[in-house]
Amino acid sequence: MRKNPKPFNVSQEEFEAKNRGGYCWRDKKYYSKEELWHKAMKSLTGRMIYENKFYWDNKVANVDGEFLPTEDECVRGRGCRVFKIPMNPDKEKFLKDNIENENDFWKGIDVLIKHNEAESFIFSSDKNYVDDDFKLKTIF
Repeated sequence: MRKNPKPFNVSQEEFEAKNRGGYCWRDKKYYSKEELWHKAMKSLTGRMIYENKFYWDNKVANVDGEFLPTEDECVRGRGCRVFKIPMNPDKEKFLKDNIENENDFWKGIDVLIKHNEAESFIFSSDKNYVDDDFKLKTIF
């Protein structure tokens, strides 16, 4: 099934015009570009969390079809997380410096999270993901 199918009782012209205007056929209401951007980011992050779950559940296979023990790596490296980091030049420089100077990248990420400059999600049931309206000082 297509993600955004045209309803049968709507002409192609009306369908395209309403789509350009920010109409959501499922919700039956119009959204601003900013609201649509936030909805898209929530959806994209949800998809990334869904993919992330494969690592936690050892469901990543190699070319031979054998499942790899990826959960151990997730636990050991405190990894397998999805990050939301609204970027600005200061944060870009901070992260770039941490990577280039071989500082601990995770410490840099944790500093941003501690100062509410980034968020970390692991599962779709995480309270901070469920409650997030994706409006953290975002630059469009």
